[in-house]
Amino acid sequence: MHEGIVDSDTWETAQKCRKTIRRIDSLGKANPLTGKMFYADCGARMYNHRKPNSTPHYTNPNTGKTYMRSPSDVYSCSTFDNAKQKFAKSCTLHHISTKAVRELLLDTIRRVSVYVRNNEEEFIQRVREASIIQQDKIVKSHKKQIAKNTKHIAELDLLFRKTYEDNAMGRLSDERFQQLSDGFEVEQWRLKQHNDELQIEIDNYEADSVKADSFISLVKKYTDFPELSAVIINEFTDRILVYEADKSSGKRVQRVDIYLNFIGAFDVPIEEPKPTAEELEAERKLDELRAKRRVYNNRYISNVKHRVENGVLLQDLPTPQLDPQQQKNLQNKEQKTKAPTERTK
Repeated sequence: MHEGIVDSDTWETAQKCRKTIRRIDSLGKANPLTGKMFYADCGARMYNHRKPNSTPHYTNPNTGKTYMRSPSDVYSCSTFDNAKQKFAKSCTLHHISTKAVRELLLDTIRRVSVYVRNNEEEFIQRVREASIIQQDKIVKSHKKQIAKNTKHIAELDLLFRKTYEDNAMGRLSDERFQQLSDGFEVEQWRLKQHNDELQIEIDNYEADSVKADSFISLVKKYTDFPELSAVIINEFTDRILVYEADKSSGKRVQRVDIYLNFIGAFDVPIEEPKPTAEELEAERKLDELRAKRRVYNNRYISNVKHRVENGVLLQDLPTPQLDPQQQKNLQNKEQKTKAPTERTK
């Protein structure tokens, strides 16, 4: 036996990458986040949709001006996409831009890495405490299921003996006995296989005491994270769970859970800075402007419906226009204020 060419962690990362099919699209390269994005509600993988170039979207019949569709790079639920192709409805249309995910992921890796470098002993203690809690919950559940399966296996043995006695006494035909015995054997084999799988998971949890050390070694490989490369994504990221966006507050708020390799979803204990009075005032004015735009758009749509119902052609309707000053204020403030995104690490 000779020493491996690569360490076990690198080998496992490489095997995960090989299992995921990453198709090369019109950009000439695959998105490294593919295979790590999952929708939290249905558990399905998320598909990547990219359009690198601007394309014509709409031409105003009155002015002749053509509006272009902006380049896009988003992830959406595969369950919804596959159902839509079959003219069926399953799950919901939810999506998140690749840009937003990359920003969240890079910020998470940076924050956790800084915390690890500055608080190594505290980090090790927190990971071990979280691991113990998770292990206790999962191990108890697995052991309970193993005991249940073992009891059922013993019950099948008893049923097999009774069936054999009935066959020997002539109360059960040979053909019927063979059918029942085959069914008992298949069920026992399935239960034993399930027990073996559960026991392997228990052994892995109970033997897992190097998660924190492995992540610390990974962090020490990098002195800085100027950008999010494919190598960093694969070495640090286990999976990313995306939840349905919530617009009930008038803003698009979306929860994203990022699970890192070795340590899972890790919360860095930091205090979020409180917004200043100027920031609160700017946010209030932006909310008021958005509310005015919603009212205006709703009124315009109602007017369109009314005219269509009365036989007015759509091309005869005036193009909706916001007040020029409102339009300018909205564009300036939206560039400065991004929609908040709740994240869990």
